[in-house]
Amino acid sequence: MSSIGSFASMTQARLGIYAAQNGLSVTGNNIANINTEGYTRQRLEQSSFAATGSDRYYSATDVKTGNGVLCTGISQIRDGYMDVRYRSQASNAGAMNARYTGLDGLSAILDEVGDGEDGFGILGSQFQELYEAFQTLTDQTGHNIYDTQVRATAQTLTDTMRSYANRLSELYNNSLTSFKEDIVQVNQMLKSISNLSYEIRKSEIRGDKALELRDQRNTLIDSLSEYIKIDVIYEMEDIGGGAQVEKLILKLAGANPDPSVTTDSSTILEGSYCTQFSILSEDNMMLGISALKDSKDRVLYSLTKAEPELTDAADYGDGLTRSVYDETTDTTTITTFEKKGDLYYKQVYTRAPSQDIALDDNDLYGAFQSAREMLTEQGEFSTQDTILNIDEYADEKRGIPYYQKALDLLAKQFADALNAANTGYLRNEKGQYIDADGNALIFNSAFLSDGDALDEDQLAYLKENGVRPGFNLFSTGGDTDSDEGLNASNISISYSWGSGKHVITSYVKPTGMEIATTDNSNVLHMISMFTEDMDYIPSKVQEGSTDNAIFTGSFIEMWDNIGFVLGSDMKITSTLYDNYSAAATELDSARISVSSVDLNDEAMNLMQYSKSYSAACRLMTTLDSLLDKLINGTAI
Repeated sequence: MSSIGSFASMTQARLGIYAAQNGLSVTGNNIANINTEGYTRQRLEQSSFAATGSDRYYSATDVKTGNGVLCTGISQIRDGYMDVRYRSQASNAGAMNARYTGLDGLSAILDEVGDGEDGFGILGSQFQELYEAFQTLTDQTGHNIYDTQVRATAQTLTDTMRSYANRLSELYNNSLTSFKEDIVQVNQMLKSISNLSYEIRKSEIRGDKALELRDQRNTLIDSLSEYIKIDVIYEMEDIGGGAQVEKLILKLAGANPDPSVTTDSSTILEGSYCTQFSILSEDNMMLGISALKDSKDRVLYSLTKAEPELTDAADYGDGLTRSVYDETTDTTTITTFEKKGDLYYKQVYTRAPSQDIALDDNDLYGAFQSAREMLTEQGEFSTQDTILNIDEYADEKRGIPYYQKALDLLAKQFADALNAANTGYLRNEKGQYIDADGNALIFNSAFLSDGDALDEDQLAYLKENGVRPGFNLFSTGGDTDSDEGLNASNISISYSWGSGKHVITSYVKPTGMEIATTDNSNVLHMISMFTEDMDYIPSKVQEGSTDNAIFTGSFIEMWDNIGFVLGSDMKITSTLYDNYSAAATELDSARISVSSVDLNDEAMNLMQYSKSYSAACRLMTTLDSLLDKLINGTAI
């Protein structure tokens, strides 16, 4: 006696046909989407339709067979662990790519390899030309025609410095515009992911896994991971009636090295709610994220549950619940009391809206953060306040502001040195500083002489009684002689020099004579400054930064050092990008080998399902013949 009737075999055949048809449909869909970007290979899930339980009157000779096959759903062939690894490397590669792009923009301005003459770059050649022009004054001091040649060379040098500074400023503005566009793009990605999550949730409630929508969402998450390092979390959400649906959560991946900072793990997307990035202050480019909101601008409320607390019996009441609403924070605190045996417990729930969050300097990592750091990082020009309170590694990171400050420092050091040399104190033929009447200055019974190392008291006495007949060679514009606030963007030859009102002359006044204009000691002093090793100290152009020299050398050597630092930064960044990019490509290839459509596999599936379909149809035909014989041929 069989456990199933004869017509049950027809059900087995029918289910087999359905399974083969669905298998062919899934295989056809895979083949159709072989070139679809982001498509994940799908697979038909099947299970045996087995009879359960036992007959009331069980026979030892009864044979139980299955009732056929059931199609339980369609799944994706995807390796979640490979996704995590790929997205982590994508953040690394994105960070280095964005940084290299910024450095490459700087290189187009500051890298002078192959430019200029005699092995010098353009600016280096102009320093050399000015050095040579000053040498023509050694025996022609005070002559206007030779001074004009020096002045013209100096004008070319200052024009070039201003040009470089303006191009750096233009690069900064373009980078800022690009960064703002990145913010818009990241915000749009978050909105798109949250909208897709909402549609997937609705589909799951109806029993549809929405695999195609998941592919679109995964593609967007991959793109987002290049901009921001993220943690991707999937949780199950209870929707009532014992049913659950999947909920996607995206968090910042904890990039801040300071363990006391928690904003670096902030939630940026939860289900259909997402945040939006914005610039809080363009002074330091600090970013913030808004409260989590849905597409209708409704804020996400979360309910948190504290640990139960023992409480006094006096606070307890049967079924007592207390609810307190705080209008200023839109927060509701719910307190319930419960008796367990002889003990009384208090349970506190807090229902609060998502809040805006101000991010810390190092909370992000990826292309987003690298683009931001190109706009903010000043390297060795970082203030001590920044290093102590914001980013302890700030002095190791160099963005566009670092190179702007470095060029400013070179311009200021150059102008200060030559201005000081050309505004020296008047002295006699013996090198002794003199007053307005030509008398040698004596302090504490000692002459104050050129070349002597003067202490603070001597310098103060000289400043009070000495005569400074010179003028600034370089100023903050061609219409002034002031060098207050001089930097690379405003350096110019001074009005007095550029207008021809004054020429470079001598500060030596022999007894009973006018100033010896042909004396070349001052010019020789200026010439020596072109080869003199000087300390370049960041605090000269950035208040609050270090007083330690970042470089010691001549003007040309300082300019070369700026290029060397840039080249070194580019080399390190390029090497890291190559490594991260290769790792990301390798991981993506491994992902594709698992999740992409393989024609060989699909061809095998086609043959398998085709044969299964034919066999099920043949079974149906055979069973039809048997039943026909049973029904129409029995007892005949």
